[in-house]
Amino acid sequence: MKHLQGLVVAVLVGAVAACAGPPKPASTSMMTRPADSSASTGLLGIGELKFYYRNHELGMHLHPDGKLEKLVTQAGADKPTTENWVQLAVLSADGRMSVGEKTVGQLQPDGTFHVADGRTAPFKIEGDALVASGKRLSFDSSGQLLVDGAASDPPLRVEGITNANTKRTALLILAMSLPGGA
Repeated sequence: MKHLQGLVVAVLVGAVAACAGPPKPASTSMMTRPADSSASTGLLGIGELKFYYRNHELGMHLHPDGKLEKLVTQAGADKPTTENWVQLAVLSADGRMSVGEKTVGQLQPDGTFHVADGRTAPFKIEGDALVASGKRLSFDSSGQLLVDGAASDPPLRVEGITNANTKRTALLILAMSLPGGA
C-alpha cells in the first residue's frame, strides 16, 4: 500500500485500457451516453464520488452520469505544468464497466467481476469490503480507506459514499486499480 496513489491511477488505466484496446475519439466515446444514476437499483450506486490521495489530492472522480475520470498532470522542463481530466471508463448501476462503446466487464451479484473475455478478476467484493491478494479493504464512516482494519499508508479517502451501493462502487473502482485488477 506504500504506492497506493500510483497504483490507483496507473493500474486502473492499464487494466481498463488492456481490456478495451485503443482509445476511441471523443466524438464516439460514451461521454454522451447516460448511465443509470439511481443509487437504489442495481449493484452499484452511481453518483458523485471523489477519490483523494493523501487525503487532499483529488485524483479520480466518478460523475453522476457514470463517467470515471482521472486527473493527469504534465510537466515539462520548458513548459508550464498542466492538469487535465481524462475519461477512464463509464460505470452503470447494473455493474457494467465500459470503455468507449465496449463493455469491458461486469460486477456480478456474488461480488465477482467478470471481464468481457470470460475471465473472473482476482478480487471479490464481500459485503462492505474488497478482498484481494489476501487483504481486506474497506472504508470507515468518513470514507477513509482501511486495509485489514487499519488506515492505509498513504491515506486514501473517498468523498460521496452514502450507502451500500455507493460503497460497492468505490470498492469496484479501487479493485480495478490494484495490480492484476482485471
